[in-house]
Amino acid sequence: MIGKALVLLTWGAASLLWIFGGIGIPFLLLALLHGAEIFSIGLKTGRENDIPPLKSALLTFIFGFTWWLPLRRKEK
Repeated sequence: MIGKALVLLTWGAASLLWIFGGIGIPFLLLALLHGAEIFSIGLKTGRENDIPPLKSALLTFIFGFTWWLPLRRKEK
């Protein structure tokens, strides 16, 4: 739960920097990283846990590893 809250704060800070400061790098880096993560592990983890692909993609894009890592650890 704390991980997801920190992720939301990071997205918020990156968005504010992008909107008000003209600094798009943090927002762009988060978007690229989480976008790549969707295809590398997010969809696979969702499929293994019967989560629809769209929901898996959205959760991965917004929360990154903080949503799929607990599922992966539970499997082992």
